[in-house]
Amino acid sequence: MRREQKMRAAATLLCSLSVASAWFVGPPTLAASSHRHFDSTTSRASSPPFSSTAQRRRRNAAGVEAADASTTSGSIRGRRRAAPARTSHRMVASSRNWEWGRAKSSGDAPTPAAQAFGSGQELKLGVLLLNLGGPERPEDVQPFLFNLFADPDIIRLPKLVRWLQNPIAAVLAARRAPQSKSAYESIGGGSPIVSWTNAQAKGIASQLEAKGLSGTKCYVGMRYWHPFTEAALEAIEDDEINALVILPLYPQFSISTSGSSLRILNEEFTRRPEQWGHKNVVHTVVPSYHDRPGYVKAMASLIAREVAEYTPEQRMQGVQVLFSAHGVPKSYIDAGDPYKAQIESCVKLISEKVDGINAEGGPGAKPGSSGAAAGGVTYHLSYQSRVGPVEWLQPYTDAKIHELADNGCKNLVVVPVSFVSEHIETLEEIDMEYREVAEEAGITNWRRVPALNTDPAFIDDMADMVVEALALPTLTVSEAFTRNNCDRKEAEGLLEKALDGMYGMPKTGKPPKSGKVGGAGAAGATASSSGGEAGGGGADGEASGDKRKEATRVLSTLSGAAFAADGVGREIAGMFTATSDGIFF
Repeated sequence: MRREQKMRAAATLLCSLSVASAWFVGPPTLAASSHRHFDSTTSRASSPPFSSTAQRRRRNAAGVEAADASTTSGSIRGRRRAAPARTSHRMVASSRNWEWGRAKSSGDAPTPAAQAFGSGQELKLGVLLLNLGGPERPEDVQPFLFNLFADPDIIRLPKLVRWLQNPIAAVLAARRAPQSKSAYESIGGGSPIVSWTNAQAKGIASQLEAKGLSGTKCYVGMRYWHPFTEAALEAIEDDEINALVILPLYPQFSISTSGSSLRILNEEFTRRPEQWGHKNVVHTVVPSYHDRPGYVKAMASLIAREVAEYTPEQRMQGVQVLFSAHGVPKSYIDAGDPYKAQIESCVKLISEKVDGINAEGGPGAKPGSSGAAAGGVTYHLSYQSRVGPVEWLQPYTDAKIHELADNGCKNLVVVPVSFVSEHIETLEEIDMEYREVAEEAGITNWRRVPALNTDPAFIDDMADMVVEALALPTLTVSEAFTRNNCDRKEAEGLLEKALDGMYGMPKTGKPPKSGKVGGAGAAGATASSSGGEAGGGGADGEASGDKRKEATRVLSTLSGAAFAADGVGREIAGMFTATSDGIFF
């Protein structure tokens, strides 16, 4: 009876999710593509805005040769030059422009410039900045959340139930929208991430012009809200950019942040090779920059300024610096995501740099301060924005604050280490939620380091990053995505093994026959006639219980939220655990 009740409950849940999908996003066949976004301006799923026939006609009127009319996936610019031979080149700075000369050693790997141009040809350089995006108005919150939850890199469903991606996204977005709207209202009604990113793009373009790359255009591509990455690609195509540096605004690589944005680019580049192939646009990716000296120095300078604001007496008490990074599920790290290692390396380098600045009296140090007076700084790392019951990277920021307070901390500086611009997780989660936690725990002198935003040292280093990327061998989107991606196939294989081997769950998703819940790996456990629960008693029952827990852990981990932008979706993993218990067990 209990099994039948669970099956009926699960069926009811699935029907409800399907209805919700039809209500919010229409039939699943219309919203199945990861390239369809829910847009509050149209109240429907919208396709990416790639070049239309009218746009191609406008280009033709401007003197661009017409594309092959039989091509349905996009235009091919007739005036594009054939790709040069893959010989080695080096960049030579010119007072008027950038020129390209052949390298002395023919064994060097080709640079983006060498692949795109012959000697002396014109450079039409673009820089694509990738970021998360955020709602700018209250009415944007729910569609933004839908786009977030519909990302398979955020809610990672196994193949058996991947068709539930959009229904689940619709339900979660509707459930979370009121709470998220309240959070955004507390910081002014919307996220400032787009305005800050636009300001960063303007600053980088200005610095590139000062470095001799005049005419460089910077584009902003957001993953979950306007301006979408697809719109940025359309602008790049319209401007006939022939060399593109792709720069994710995430210092540390994670499959749930940089990886998700690169996946979209990889799909588009693969879908339209006639436009995005190296014959038209040479591109290269800067996948992360957590250990760049310029980035490290910019972060350390901001921290040193905040530490210098404490009085000598307070610094003699000790100053605790807490780096708060965005968390990800531990299973992502186990599967090969480099995020944790890059965060730890980054924190170590920044901490050492802060110590060096403090020893010299540092920026913002008060007159007469010395290395000894500015000392007494201790560094810690924690992870914020955890969602669901699955294990994420630890220690959690709120728990770490309590631990520091219990150990007598009075002077605390919090550093948002994985964010380069202010948004909901700095302005609301850190500034409001965690500050309240700290003050209630007895920490009296709270300070928060601002995000890098348009810090001159950071912007200058970003421009240097672009210049260096042009001189280095290319790293394509597909190479960057593959090199840093988690082994998703391996994870899905573990899930299928758990369902099939441990519980006799066929890959078709049908329940086992005759009430059996045990397979080859479950010691032949069967449903109890009295209670309907799994277990054969004794050691076999214990083994079955352990395997049941393991399969539940695998399922909930694989389907947990990876990177919820503003603390949304805290019930995701719990929902999947309950659903899997009803359907599969």
